Amino acid sequence: TGRSAKRVVALTGAAVRDIGNIWGFHSVTLYTAPLSDDDEKQLRQIVVLEVRCVDGKSGEHPLLQLEYDPDKGVTHERVDTFNVQMAEKVAEHQFSVPLYSHRIADLLQQWLDTPPDDPYQAMAEFPEAIIDACGQGAVMEKHFEEAKQKIKEWREEEKKKERERQLAALTVAASVLMCNIQ
Repeated sequence: TGRSAKRVVALTGAAVRDIGNIWGFHSVTLYTAPLSDDDEKQLRQIVVLEVRCVDGKSGEHPLLQLEYDPDKGVTHERVDTFNVQMAEKVAEHQFSVPLYSHRIADLLQQWLDTPPDDPYQAMAEFPEAIIDACGQGAVMEKHFEEAKQKIKEWREEEKKKERERQLAALTVAASVLMCNIQ
């Protein structure tokens, strides 16, 4: 599958320190992917940073994959190759000089210390903050505005479906209750 033995895991303080100890990053790539295999909406926003060691090499697991999961918070994974099913590349930027890891580690620590108000909007806000820290925020501004709008519309649809399910369950319960009364 191209994935390393490590799994996508929720970010911890120890992971932030490990990321801060990376010398730097050579490039940043933004991907979108559906939330599930049976969904066509590209709501997931995945940032992949290419690790660069001081000797100019990438080392073991040369890619750092970062994403915000509404249930887990910030997730990270070191991988050999990027492989998310049905992912689409949105943008890629090669740095002329390495992006030092402390910029990303500081940002990750902020996200770890201060959970977002809306974990679903954070699916776009988190990668936007990473892309901004990489100096590409202005280039990707329109993409993230559209992503936030798509997430908002999706959440409204999901809430409507949940209300409809609850109403149907209440209707069935009321029908059963009426039958039992008679």
